[in-house]
Amino acid sequence: MPQIQFDGADEFGVSKTSISPFFDPRFDKASFADVRTVSLDFLDGKLVTLWIGYESTFKWKTLDEIVAGISKSLNLPAGWPAKRGGRQLSCEGFSVFVSMIGGGPSIRITDETARGNHRNPARSSGSRSGINSNWRQSDQTVLLFGLFGVGERGRIE
Repeated sequence: MPQIQFDGADEFGVSKTSISPFFDPRFDKASFADVRTVSLDFLDGKLVTLWIGYESTFKWKTLDEIVAGISKSLNLPAGWPAKRGGRQLSCEGFSVFVSMIGGGPSIRITDETARGNHRNPARSSGSRSGINSNWRQSDQTVLLFGLFGVGERGRIE
C-alpha cells in the first residue's frame, strides 16, 4: 500500500484523509477490489470515523444484502433500523451506517462517544477514545479486514 498523506490537525484536533484505490494507480487493485474510496477521520490522533465506499460491481447490490453481509462478517445483529436513506445499527458508543452511494454500497463506522464529546467538551471525561476504545488494535485490524472482505488467505470473499 502506498504511503498515505495526512494533513495536520485543525485547532479542534480533527484531521481527515481519503484514499481512492479504484482510481489511484499506486494501489494494488487486487487487494482493494471494488473499493472506490476509504475516508478516515481522526480526533486527537485517534480514528473516530471510518467510511468505505464500494463500486457498483461489489458483491452486495442492495441495502438488505449489505446489512446481511456485514452482520455476518462482523457478528452483528441482523435487524438494522432505517435512517437517512440507509440503515444504522447503534451500539454502546459507536454506530454502523450503511447506504447506497453512486450505485455502490458504503459503510460508515463512527465513534459516537468521541463525536459527542468533541461537540460538547463539557461531557468529555478528559480523554477522547478511538473507535471502540475497549478493543485491542488487533480487534480493529480484524474489523478492517472484515469490512474489506479479506479472508484468511488475503483474498476478497
